[in-house]
This record gives sequence, structure tokens and C-alpha cells, in this order.
Amino acid sequence: MSQSFDASKFLVALDQDSTIIVVIEMSQSNWLVAGVIPGLERQLRISD
Repeated sequence: MSQSFDASKFLVALDQDSTIIVVIEMSQSNWLVAGVIPGLERQLRISD
């Protein structure tokens, strides 16, 4: 009997100390890129 894949259940916990996380949000007129890189300080950058 085979098991179906369920993407809502993670097989491994997220290790924030060794995982690069990137988020890209795009629309027709604007875009936003955000990321978390282990070992770098948080920097906020706003551009108009």
C-alpha cells in the first residue's frame, strides 16, 4: 500500500541557523525581495 505525499507535513524541522530564506513578492508595478541569511545582521532598506 503506497502513501500519498502531503506537502503540508514537513519531514525535517527548519534549522534557522543554517538555512537561507528568500521571499520575492511581485506585482505589475512593484516588487519586494526579503531574505534571512544566517550570520548576517538584520538591515532594513527602504527605497521609493
